[in-house]
Amino acid sequence: MAQPANAFEPYDHPPLFHDPDVQIKRVVQTIAGGSGCERYVVVVKSGANWGDSNQGVRGIGIVHRGGIIDRFSVTYLFAVTYLYVFDGHTFELLKKGAGSLTNETLGERLLNDLVKPTPLHAPNRELEDFSWPPAPEAVTGLREPTRALLAASLDKVLPGLLAP
Repeated sequence: MAQPANAFEPYDHPPLFHDPDVQIKRVVQTIAGGSGCERYVVVVKSGANWGDSNQGVRGIGIVHRGGIIDRFSVTYLFAVTYLYVFDGHTFELLKKGAGSLTNETLGERLLNDLVKPTPLHAPNRELEDFSWPPAPEAVTGLREPTRALLAASLDKVLPGLLAP
């Protein structure tokens, strides 16, 4: 469904004290109006911490951590999203959840981090042999991998959110 370019402005730049669930509900009501769908699924950019730092990533992009020695450098493609499912008639928030590629619990994630630490706990893919800074054609070449990463995340999460 097409919407004005600034339709998500109230959600993307909310007032200081706000409830994101209420903000996104208002946006959906404004956009969808009386279109009469049974459900509305909204996918918005979200954020995740980078490793154990106070730095973060948001939305879809590339993040690079350089090292003194090249073998310690790493680059990731990421797609950090949050999903909302609304009733199409009442606009009641039915379910919500973060995009993911796994079903691991927090405990499982912590145990897995002991075995192989992961700097980004969100849908991501390590880009091996990716030079930094990237050439424009290298970034353009990431369109399909980015779509595939986002699709895999949605495929993992949506069945649970759309189930009764």
